[in-house]
Amino acid sequence: MLLERARKLSDQLKQFQKVKAAARDAQRFGTRARQFSEAARKIGALRGDLAALKKAGIAVAFQPANGSLLSTRASDLRARVAEDPSAIDHPPFDLKYEFVDRLNAIADSGRAAAIRAWREDVGEQAGTGSQEILNVLQELPQLRAGVTQIRELRKEIIGLSETLPEDPVAARARVRELAEQMQAAWGELDASDIPEEVIAFIRQAAARGAPLTNLTSNILNWLTARSLTDSFRIRLG
Repeated sequence: MLLERARKLSDQLKQFQKVKAAARDAQRFGTRARQFSEAARKIGALRGDLAALKKAGIAVAFQPANGSLLSTRASDLRARVAEDPSAIDHPPFDLKYEFVDRLNAIADSGRAAAIRAWREDVGEQAGTGSQEILNVLQELPQLRAGVTQIRELRKEIIGLSETLPEDPVAARARVRELAEQMQAAWGELDASDIPEEVIAFIRQAAARGAPLTNLTSNILNWLTARSLTDSFRIRLG
């Protein structure tokens, strides 16, 4: 009886050691899995963003740093783990700093490049104009309603430019629509007691910028008399 109990106790101890070792392995592999899954999620999201922008005709100036090296390391690590799962604990390179962190850095820089490309595209499609000039025009009662409409359109365009859209094709179409509405609103901006050449100059300057040669002495005198010249800026190029 005593010998039988001793054997059972021995078997239980062995089983406990196996379970304990398995738990340690599970915890270790779980940590690695979390590291890889987050990097994989970010890289996958970046691929989706780049593909969507390409479909919309938006080029993104982005080249992954050390992409070929990381691809080789991923293939090598996958082959080693397939042969022996414990190889995940002793790869031929620093797993965190030379692999996972590099993947995360690529994902972050790629997303930043995608956002820049999207914002530049929105800016090319719809110039939002000068906020300072709009502030001045808002003070003129004759123009207030039109300026308010332009402000609302401008706000929506800026909002669209701030984040990557899920559907860049649809978002681009919306930007074009808003740009046309804003251009029409600028074209309708009028006031009977403001000279036509002044209105034309202000429309052009506020929407896309006006050549300095368009600033005639009559326009300059009108703006100076109303202390509006400081609202305009000279831009080179």
